Amino acid sequence: MVESLANTAFINGVNYGNVFIPENFFADQNFYQKNGIPKVAAEYCLCDVTVWNRQQIMTNWLDSMIKESDFSEMKQLGVNFVRLPLGYWNVFDMPYCPNAPTTDSNRMCNLKNIMPSYTYYRPYIDKVMNYAKKYGQKVLLDLHGAPGSQNGASHSGCSVSSVYWDTDWNKQNTLSAVKALAEICNANLASCYGIEVLNEPGWGVDRNHLISYYQDAIKTARQVLPAYVPVVVFEWNPYWYHYEGRWNSLFPYSTYGRVELDTHIYHFENTVW
Repeated sequence: MVESLANTAFINGVNYGNVFIPENFFADQNFYQKNGIPKVAAEYCLCDVTVWNRQQIMTNWLDSMIKESDFSEMKQLGVNFVRLPLGYWNVFDMPYCPNAPTTDSNRMCNLKNIMPSYTYYRPYIDKVMNYAKKYGQKVLLDLHGAPGSQNGASHSGCSVSSVYWDTDWNKQNTLSAVKALAEICNANLASCYGIEVLNEPGWGVDRNHLISYYQDAIKTARQVLPAYVPVVVFEWNPYWYHYEGRWNSLFPYSTYGRVELDTHIYHFENTVW
């Protein structure tokens, strides 16, 4: 069995974000404005990168962002866990556009046109996995952007006015992305902690639909991944899954293997609520 951080006393981790999905509040100057990309929605977002040299822009960005020195420095600082946000277009080629109103669907379709194929991203993902292996870190492969956008935010790849992810077509393609993540993880077990099957689904997503998706996603991942490799699910309110022993009834180890819960707590200074 590959040594897993899941059994260690302390995980000291960081988010290796703003790499495969350049985010509005991180990358507006260096990625978007520098390359003359317009702000079509409320935020700069990757789905609006339609300039003729978009492939070169993305290649240059990945080359500049993924550095061995990052992993060396993390090692020196005691970091043993790295969360890698990825979009579905980074790991498989969706055959058609996501379900959404026409304008937003067309914008989302631009994501798969930045590179000719998802295979162009794979060497960069492998580079992250190999650097992590060299410096003794484990990587959580996080599905940060799902077809149709699971939260409407730019970090899903496309800033839109509503959440369109919760359709059969979008979720079926999300499962294809989950399987692709599982295959990448399985090929890199020396450095892969596990996979996260959806980042920050919006509150507008029906929670019973979300649970059903999580169960399907974990089963999809288990077609590839051993039961001991963690599959991570997200919820803003952890109580949703933990009251009256609900977690164990929803995700029994005998069916789903090791399942872990992720939640995010944001602290904003000088903010009046």
